[in-house]
Amino acid sequence: MWSHTSQNNVPNMILWINMCILSVVFSLGEGYALSEAARVTAEFSREWSGASSQELPEPSSPYLNVYPAAAAELLSSHWRVAVEISSKGTKPEAAAVYESAAKNRDMEHEVDDDRTSSWCGFSFSGGTVTVYVTKATRSNSQQQQFGDESIILRPVSLGLTAHSVNSSTIAFDIPPRIAHKGYKISVEAPSMVNTTTGWITHSLMIFADPPEHPDLFAQGRKDPDLSSTMYFGPGVHDLNGQLVLPPNIALVYIAPGAWIDGGFITASENSNVTIAGRGVISGRKYPFLKGPAGSHCYYNGSFCWSLINLDKGTSHLLDGVTLADPPKYYFRSYAAGVHITNVKMVAAWPYNTDGIVTGPGGHVRDVFVRSNDDGIKLYANDMVVEDAIVWQMKNGGVFQLGWWTGHTQTGIVVNNTSLIHLEGHNAVFSIITNVPDSKYNISNITWNDVTVEDCSNTSNLLNFRTADVNGAISAWTLSNVHVTSATPVGRLPSVLTLGPNTEVCCFKFYNLTTGNAEACSTNAEDADITVVGSTKPLQFQFQCP
Repeated sequence: MWSHTSQNNVPNMILWINMCILSVVFSLGEGYALSEAARVTAEFSREWSGASSQELPEPSSPYLNVYPAAAAELLSSHWRVAVEISSKGTKPEAAAVYESAAKNRDMEHEVDDDRTSSWCGFSFSGGTVTVYVTKATRSNSQQQQFGDESIILRPVSLGLTAHSVNSSTIAFDIPPRIAHKGYKISVEAPSMVNTTTGWITHSLMIFADPPEHPDLFAQGRKDPDLSSTMYFGPGVHDLNGQLVLPPNIALVYIAPGAWIDGGFITASENSNVTIAGRGVISGRKYPFLKGPAGSHCYYNGSFCWSLINLDKGTSHLLDGVTLADPPKYYFRSYAAGVHITNVKMVAAWPYNTDGIVTGPGGHVRDVFVRSNDDGIKLYANDMVVEDAIVWQMKNGGVFQLGWWTGHTQTGIVVNNTSLIHLEGHNAVFSIITNVPDSKYNISNITWNDVTVEDCSNTSNLLNFRTADVNGAISAWTLSNVHVTSATPVGRLPSVLTLGPNTEVCCFKFYNLTTGNAEACSTNAEDADITVVGSTKPLQFQFQCP
């Protein structure tokens, strides 16, 4: 096993089994030598084996694991959180609440520098947990107040409610789930909203995970000398950029309480890697769109496109980790058969901080994406997205099927999506082209159970900017799509800007409502769909229950 030494020198983090030291220097193209970040030692640490055992609770017994802090300087100046298993009657345990501030990127592209994003995490099962949230300011002794505010816990479809403990603390219960998926909860109150922009200034996310499963560690254990595993224990680890993963690495494990400044990239088509754990991977130290001219990632800087880039290889897995403050995309992999589960993406400050890109057969499940460009790009055949929660900031579309010179996509399914915020000129379903004479053939796309909880007065449901497209956009089904927000304009409209060579055919809308006071739409006018630039008849079908 390969492990990385924390900057914090966490005691007992590194235990050496085979009494051998592996010193490897990786590089990413020219000028990206990683020196000390690539120096690793073989170990099977107490934290590793302990985490495996403590993450295997009896199904019927209440279990709670509150993740430790990687370093005190990373903690939030606005929030405190404590958690307890309700049935045990024990003292609440303080959770590590991390914070990212937009002002750290205030010289970069389109950053609103008065905002912060805070989050904390824990895993539980077998019983209800109670979460206590306190407004606090680290720089002085005066506590901030909730007062008599009405607290909203999003997604509201979870049915969670908060109650006041005192003027500065609220509490709410989270019941256990049978399915192996977690909760991603936004804690919101009117005092958190900027009255000019309508956006939440200092946000707080609670990530309540299911226990980790030992199958995630199986790849590392198959190798008797554990050389296929890279382990990052609690503490802060600086990779000095984007670490190249050799093809023999099958598992990168990022423990609870681990914070990585840097990212990862595969460089071999033989790679098949799992990046898993409950730690944080952050791009906070790396500038947006900076890099040496002439490199293969010139436009994208010291990170090749994304914080994690798994373009090379196949059948990768990203599980459980939190990705924060990316210098561009959070995650990109055009490899086939990629799976992304229980991943949390927070603190997207500049434009071009897209969320997720996968290749053919990609499966995205139980994720939270807060992006400031396209949230999830549906660029490949047979993708499946389910149980996604999206906070779309002022730039980009939630689901993007456009850009570049053209696409051919078919067989994409999106199930059970909650869009808790659309802050700007966004669209839920978007096709935007930026190249004249683009060629597109997008067919057999299905959206089931999509809910828009909050949106601006410039958002759209569908937004096609395809005036220069040659091709067809056909056989789309939108089922149980609901806008529950009281939108400033009453309904969430759609605008389809088409060209003479763009064919739009065979769209089916079942149980579509475009505003919280709207009935089910029975035609394009009811649905507030505007078509621009097309003389061809559009085949839209509407059905209500």
